[in-house]
Parts: sequence; C-alpha cells; structure tokens
Amino acid sequence: MKNILKNGDLEIIEVGPGKVLQGLFKKVDRSISTSSAEIL
Repeated sequence: MKNILKNGDLEIIEVGPGKVLQGLFKKVDRSISTSSAEIL
C-alpha cells in the first residue's frame, strides 16, 4: 500500500464486495480518497 501511495495515487477504488482495502488504506493515510464498486 505504501508503494501505491508513493507513486502519487490520490484515489483508490476497491472492486468487489466489502470495504477491507479501503479501511487499510485509511489506516495508512487518512487523506486518501477511497470508494468501492461491486460487480453484480
């Protein structure tokens, strides 16, 4: 996750059910914008 943030990415989109990765990114850096998309 720190490597992804090191590249300068400021928005993370989690694809799939749940919000586990969003929570982990928020623990690393609260300023990151996160969202999710569930494919039905």
